[in-house]
Amino acid sequence: MRAAVWTGYGGPEVVEVRKVDVPEPRDREILVRVRAAGVSAGDTEIRSLKIPLGLGLPMRFYAGLIKPKRISILGSELSGDVEAVGKDVTQFVPGDAVIASTSTNFGGHAEYICLPEAGVIAKKPENIGYREAAVVPMGGINALHFMELAKIEPGQHVMIYGGSGSIGSFAIQLAVKYGATVHAVGGPGSLDILRSIGASEVYDYTKHDFTANGVIYDVIFDAVGKLPFSKAMKALKEDGTFLDANPTWGKIFRGKAVSVFSNKKVLYNLADESPDELRRLCSFIEEGTVTPVIDRTYTLEEIQEAHRYVEQRQKIGNVVINMEATA
Repeated sequence: MRAAVWTGYGGPEVVEVRKVDVPEPRDREILVRVRAAGVSAGDTEIRSLKIPLGLGLPMRFYAGLIKPKRISILGSELSGDVEAVGKDVTQFVPGDAVIASTSTNFGGHAEYICLPEAGVIAKKPENIGYREAAVVPMGGINALHFMELAKIEPGQHVMIYGGSGSIGSFAIQLAVKYGATVHAVGGPGSLDILRSIGASEVYDYTKHDFTANGVIYDVIFDAVGKLPFSKAMKALKEDGTFLDANPTWGKIFRGKAVSVFSNKKVLYNLADESPDELRRLCSFIEEGTVTPVIDRTYTLEEIQEAHRYVEQRQKIGNVVINMEATA
């Protein structure tokens, strides 16, 4: 089978398409023929080791000290069809169309992958294609996690900072579903899309400071970790909630102090992926209240170009690898 093999720490050129053996499912595993897979900022950060301070050495110990060994194929979200099942598998049968997250085990950028039946896997909604389905797990589960932490109530005002990213684009739609009036900040090319998925007011981060609009928000969610903490506190109600998907250590310490000495809540809890969360997202997609946003689609042979594009931090929604297409 074809796979995008991660050969070393560095630029996109360290990811090479090679022929590797098709894995065989063990007991309680399913073999999935991958139809599409997402390329996320997490893939590019781990590949290059451009990750938060203090995590570089632990990541080397996890993936490989000198070069990747434990993990040889990146990609942590995918969609495809169950090709075969191992002994004692009861939830899936060959032919099932599925969505899956592989989390820190990666492996999604290949034509086949074995996954534990008990993993973060769900049946693919019939009203979306494989490309859209492939990018539901990471952005969707994280957005669901943070929007539920916020305990959004109908009529509240919610700001999504970084609304044009994978997490942010899902968060906008979920906040609208929960009855909020949603404002969003995104890149200059994303504003029409942000409006189309539910944001009533949109701001171009290169031109506008949303805190100058005079709105005080019940909930502010920084989906990209780029909103200065002082600006978030300025625009947050006295009993409001601020959430950050990618905080710095400085934000974490300041957030703890604010939570202790004021009525404002500052939350950084990371998402704990589960099959139940993925199934809930799929039910929202089936009812038509949430839909994945796709920016660009590449072939597996164009994997290096996909990495370069994601690293520019200008994508709108998600970037996908179509495993069935060739360059």
